[in-house]
Amino acid sequence: MNRPSYPSDLTDAQWTFIEPHLPSIGESTFCETVSRRELVNGIRYVLRSGVQWRMLPHDLPNWRTVYFYHNLWAKNAVWERVNAALISEERERKGRKAGPSAAVCDSQSVKTTQKRGARGYDGNKKIKGRKRHIATDTDGNLLACRTTPANEGEREGMKPVLNIVKQNHATLKKVYVDGGYSGEPFKVWGKTTLNLDVEVVLRQDAGVTVKDGIATLATSTPTPEEFTMAVSLARTGGKGFKVVAKRWVVERTFAWLLNFRRLKVDYEERIDVSEGFVYLAMSCILLTRLFA
Repeated sequence: MNRPSYPSDLTDAQWTFIEPHLPSIGESTFCETVSRRELVNGIRYVLRSGVQWRMLPHDLPNWRTVYFYHNLWAKNAVWERVNAALISEERERKGRKAGPSAAVCDSQSVKTTQKRGARGYDGNKKIKGRKRHIATDTDGNLLACRTTPANEGEREGMKPVLNIVKQNHATLKKVYVDGGYSGEPFKVWGKTTLNLDVEVVLRQDAGVTVKDGIATLATSTPTPEEFTMAVSLARTGGKGFKVVAKRWVVERTFAWLLNFRRLKVDYEERIDVSEGFVYLAMSCILLTRLFA
C-alpha cells in the first residue's frame, strides 16, 4: 500500500482475518490490478466518513469499482457472513458458546434522501424514510438486520429477522422486545413457528402519564411501589430517560451504528446495499475490538 493510511484502513491483522471470507474478484487483466484489501478500505472510508461515492480520494481505487464491489458483495451477503464469523470469534474470546440462546430485538427509523427506492412514513416517529429491524445477542452483537419502508409495522418487520436468526442459530430460545411488539398473535407466532419465547420488557413507569405536575396511573388500585413511583414522577415533572433492563443492549447497538456517518441517513437506492452497510459497520466494530 504505497500511500498514507486513513483511520478507516484495515490493519494487517484485520485483513488476515477477513481475507478468507471475501470472494475472488476474477482473473481478468483488469481485475488483477485491483487489490481486494484496497477495495475494502475504500468501502470502509465511505461508511465511516459518509462521503459521496464520487468524492472517494484518488489514492484509493476508482469509486465506480469500489461501488460495484460493495453492491455485489452486499447482494451476495458477503458482509453478513463476515459479521457472523466475527461474532463467533468474539463470543468464544469471552468464553461463551458460539450460538446465542437469547436475542434482543428493536427497530429504528431513519430518513432517506431524494433518491429513488423504497421508503415510507413512520407516523409514530414522524420520519419519512426506512426502518431498520435488528436482532442482537445479549452482548449487543448484530445477529440479523432487515430494512423496510418506515411505514412497515414492528411485528411484521421483525418476523423475517427472527427467521434468519433462528435459521443461523438453532440454539436461540428467548427473545426480548419492547412494547411495540406486544400482543398475543406475535407471541403465538414466535412459539409455534420458531419455538421462541417472546418476552415484552416495559419501562417501570409504563402506563403513567404526567401533565402539569400531576401523575396519572393506568390502574385505580396501584401497589405501594407504583404509588411511590407516581409521586416521584410528579415531583420531577416527567419521566425522563430510563435504562430498561435487557432492552438497553439493542439501544446501545443502534448508538454504535450511528457513529458511522453513512448510516445517519439512508442514502442507498437499493435496500440490500443499505443492509450491507449495517453488517459492515458491525464488522468494523468487532474487528477493532478483536484486533486493535
